[in-house]
Amino acid sequence: MTSGMPDDPVARTRQQALDQLALGLERLAEGQRNLAAQQALLDRRLLRVERNRLFTAVNRVASAGANLARRLANGWPARLTRGDDDPAAYARWVAHDLAGLPSTDAARAASNAWAHRPGFSLVMTIRNAEAAAGCLESIRAQAYENWELCGAAHPACESCLAGFPRVRAAPAGGLDDAQALNAAAHLATGEYLAFLDESGVLSPLALHYVAEALQQGAFDVLYSDEDGLDSGRRRVRPLFKPDWSPELLTSAMYLGHPLIVRRERFIEAGGLSPRCVGAHLYDLALRLADGPVRVHHIPRILYHRSERPPAEPPPDAAAQAIARAILRRERIEAACVPAPAAGAWIVRRKRAAGGMTAIVCSKSADLLDTCLQSLRATAGGAVRQIVVVAHEDPGPNPALRAVIQRAEAVALSFTGAFHFAAMNNLGAGRAQEPNLLFLNDDVRATQRGWAEMLAEQVSREEVGVAGAVLRYPTGALQHAGVVVGIGDGVGHAGRHMRASRLWPWLLAARDVSAVTGACLAIRRDLFAQLGGFDTLFPNNYNDVDLCFRARARGYRVVCVPAGGLIHAECQSRPGVVRFEERYRFYQRWADLLRRPDPYYSPSLAPTERIGLNLEGDDWYRRLLGDGQPQIPARPPV
Repeated sequence: MTSGMPDDPVARTRQQALDQLALGLERLAEGQRNLAAQQALLDRRLLRVERNRLFTAVNRVASAGANLARRLANGWPARLTRGDDDPAAYARWVAHDLAGLPSTDAARAASNAWAHRPGFSLVMTIRNAEAAAGCLESIRAQAYENWELCGAAHPACESCLAGFPRVRAAPAGGLDDAQALNAAAHLATGEYLAFLDESGVLSPLALHYVAEALQQGAFDVLYSDEDGLDSGRRRVRPLFKPDWSPELLTSAMYLGHPLIVRRERFIEAGGLSPRCVGAHLYDLALRLADGPVRVHHIPRILYHRSERPPAEPPPDAAAQAIARAILRRERIEAACVPAPAAGAWIVRRKRAAGGMTAIVCSKSADLLDTCLQSLRATAGGAVRQIVVVAHEDPGPNPALRAVIQRAEAVALSFTGAFHFAAMNNLGAGRAQEPNLLFLNDDVRATQRGWAEMLAEQVSREEVGVAGAVLRYPTGALQHAGVVVGIGDGVGHAGRHMRASRLWPWLLAARDVSAVTGACLAIRRDLFAQLGGFDTLFPNNYNDVDLCFRARARGYRVVCVPAGGLIHAECQSRPGVVRFEERYRFYQRWADLLRRPDPYYSPSLAPTERIGLNLEGDDWYRRLLGDGQPQIPARPPV
């Protein structure tokens, strides 16, 4: 008998099984170690190839050709990327979506079994009987039946409500839209108010999915995605939305229709303000967001706009609503200027933000000189100290030192392999200003105001990290926020595009999962509390990891559409993601990485080029036939 083996047969069998399991685990661990070693060797070989001068020259020619091809595809000088707004692709997406929906009867049967059946008061004004006909019919066709209609009808349209089931009517004669809608809302008895536009059409399952969401618990505000109807009643122009993004709401009324508000909160907020005609729902949403609010996004298209463009609040009314919100919340005045995204605003707070220390890591005198000159020319009011971490390997670099001296910057020497995390941590240790600005030496600023925008953001207690929109020298986007689920776990949605109709929020200030370390601002004390950049991620993921750790502590990460920041990406170092960094990143953030990005849409493909998520579309291609999916003139009951 083997020494140490139990005498009892059952115990002996158990011990043998445990020994076999331990041996198997050790072999698995050995295999993983071997895989890691082989991957590291492969990374090294690839790095040597990429650093080869001949390969570098060929790669530059190929990159130039690719850029030219993109510019030709995008139009010259600028147009949306082909396929971003492809009606045929959206028709395929719609067919896939419709194929997965329950029938009206099945949805009704399911909702009848719910323990909680919330009541909805559908609130709308009727000033055009013909325009409102489709909306009224779509209300009749709802699979979920616990609703009432609260309508304020113009005298010429009062007959629209005659005989309508479960209706509460308010006269709209002599009232503006905000007053009429308020009058209708105050007739409501439902637990939730659903504000509709008379020219839009509800999906037959709209209230069903809202009620289904409320089975999770009570929410104060709910909203969904939406699309449009063309003259042939075909579905077009989808508008996908992120989950709750307070920053985006302070930039644009992205919640859209239908806007669903708990009636109790509506009353507490004081209803609709008569001062905000044309932007009354936007003003209501901003007032509801003044304090803690429970918001839920339903990532389904539950509403179809008419063929006219989406209604936008009058510019003055929207800007005034935003300015009043900032004054209520922060006790400061704010000015609103139009953002690059249509219908969005950039908020500039009229208060002094803390100064910034810019930290730049560099080994190239030419890149650094261009970067620092542009920094001095455009950000002198915000950036009051510059610290340059000079990568001097194998030895001192007089040309680099001369550039640093001319810029009157603090010089710190770093030797050894390039280590982005350690170098920036070193620079942060010499910072004197309350805010830090980490900037790549291959970033060039061409317009004023960008640094002040970042300083304003990180001066707000609830914001932990702020980043800016960066563009390639061609004008195409390089960075507009980092999205979980694309690329090597995270990536830059919209890279190499100018803009996106499918995701118009790219160029609006908004909450994001992370921002790039190529232009990243953070308060100095928070950076210290977080322990700086984690040196386990020498050159990749360290910026995203920092943002994730800030968010884990309850801080928000914001990307602002600052203009004039040009990023000649990977000029400082090769853009190689090493296995060990990727492995550690997935190991640390596995739970977050397996979930959809809350600030992106699952209806979009998990690729940097923004497009519809058509994965696995072969099985439903036969559903399309020769035409496009249509919304019936009268939705089926």
